[in-house]
Amino acid sequence: MTGKKEILQALKNEFAKCVPEAEHYFGKIGEGYSPPAFLYLPSFNQESRHNAFFQDTNREIQIIYFGRTDGYGTTDFDEKLEIEEKVTAFLNTFLLPVGNRTLLFTYETNDADEQLSFYIRFEYKEDAPFAMFEEEENMDAAENVHFTERVK
Repeated sequence: MTGKKEILQALKNEFAKCVPEAEHYFGKIGEGYSPPAFLYLPSFNQESRHNAFFQDTNREIQIIYFGRTDGYGTTDFDEKLEIEEKVTAFLNTFLLPVGNRTLLFTYETNDADEQLSFYIRFEYKEDAPFAMFEEEENMDAAENVHFTERVK
């Protein structure tokens, strides 16, 4: 299965290639961080199973860029544009290698509390958790189980 953790790590690797000088944080960013920094937040997750063997998965990750600020706490506008340009080169591929698969995604660029923010959405099909039993020896036995109903 392709989980949130694997997607977050793959995104971090790609963003680190685009902006190698940045720090990367997952879930929360503590006080005393040193800009530039990216914060990765899973913001939406939905799984809908169609049968025992596959499911549709929708995930959205929010990535917030924390840049250098002026004396008023405002991020430098030119720096935001520069970072957006660097990261957009990767985002416009619309493909993210995650483990042994490549996931297709869409993205949106926005501001979150005056910080540059990227919303990246993944929609993909994957094996349902039950599907892993198909490869095990017990699956052969399970296919041959028959139920009979007795009426008293």
